[in-house]
Parts: sequence; C-alpha cells; structure tokens
Amino acid sequence: MAFTRATGKHRRPSRMHRTTARAAGVAALATTGVVGSLAAPALAAEPEVEQSGLTPVVSIGDSLAEEIDAQATAQEQAAQDAAAREAAMEAARERAAEAAKEARVAKERAAREAERQRLNTFVAPITSSYVSTAY
Repeated sequence: MAFTRATGKHRRPSRMHRTTARAAGVAALATTGVVGSLAAPALAAEPEVEQSGLTPVVSIGDSLAEEIDAQATAQEQAAQDAAAREAAMEAARERAAEAAKEARVAKERAAREAERQRLNTFVAPITSSYVSTAY
C-alpha cells in the first residue's frame, strides 16, 4: 500500500492544483454566457436594448380588466366567508365548552345536595328498641 502524503498529514494541500484552476476557468466562462465555441453567432450579434428612460406600459382590454376585478372580488368574498365560518366555529366551540362546564357544575351541586339529604335524615340505630336511662 503506497502513501502519497507524509504521516500525520490528513488534509489536501492548500495550494491550487491544475484541476481546480481548470474548473474555475470553465465557471468564469459559463457566467459570461460563452463556453468555448458553443455560442451561436446570432445570439452574440443581437443588439443590446437601448435604455430610453421610459417605462414600458402594457395595455389590456376592458373585458380582461373586468374579469380580473371580478376574480379579485370573488377572492375577497371567499376570504371573508372563510373568516366568518371560522369565527362561527370558534363561537360554537366556546358555547359548547360553557355548556359542558355548566353541566359539570350542576352535576356537582346535585351530588352535594344528595349527600346533604343523606346526612340530615335521622335513622334509629335499632328498630323497636327501648332506652331505659335518661342520660
């Protein structure tokens, strides 16, 4: 087994090799849009757009503008409907939670009242008994 680096050196050398220089050159050519002889002469000869300082404006017909407005209105209405549904569902959840809480409280009150009724009734320890002493 042959070693190409000295013992203890586990990293690649820091100086640039021919492979990295070649890759950097190709990358530089690729960013400019010309890679070797693959560039088409028609693309290279195309004139650059002259900057006149005017903003280009695209004009669309009234019917298309009306359609876009109708779509925007429909989207806004759908968003409002969804928000209203969500608010109604939230209110229903809150009402259900309140009803469950009230039911639990009513059940606890009934249980306490039943316990009071049970504790307030007098029951003789032994039926038909006679107590002879008065202390």
